[in-house]
Amino acid sequence: MCITIVLSSFNFIESILELKYLNEIINKSLIYYFHNNNKEKKENIAIFSKIFLKLNNTYKNQNKIIIYLPDYYCFTSAEEECLNEYSLLRKSIANFNNIKLYNYQDYIKSNNIDYKKIFQLGLPFKHYNEIGYQELSNLILKIYK
Repeated sequence: MCITIVLSSFNFIESILELKYLNEIINKSLIYYFHNNNKEKKENIAIFSKIFLKLNNTYKNQNKIIIYLPDYYCFTSAEEECLNEYSLLRKSIANFNNIKLYNYQDYIKSNNIDYKKIFQLGLPFKHYNEIGYQELSNLILKIYK
């Protein structure tokens, strides 16, 4: 489970250097969050809110889109865990009007796409295949239309 960040307008340097760093921090925080469930949810939301504040302040004049990217198990055995992750992200950005959050899993389900067709060889991997990334591109284009 991870996320990707898309800006309304960006240049190559921002996308490689700064956004990659923020993506890494958020994704590592998601992993940490689920391996330390004994922490209070408010504390986790506060941590994520600080990360999103950094994103918001760094790109003040740009609309920011965060897309939650589920892994294979979000469609099978870990759906509740993934919903909790998405909920945590949603609560963490509640105070930021120019950060929008989308759930790629919702897009897959609402467009009746067989989730097995978006993963490598239809097996339980975390990486998408060409169809998976093509559909992700379609979601991004749909958001910007």
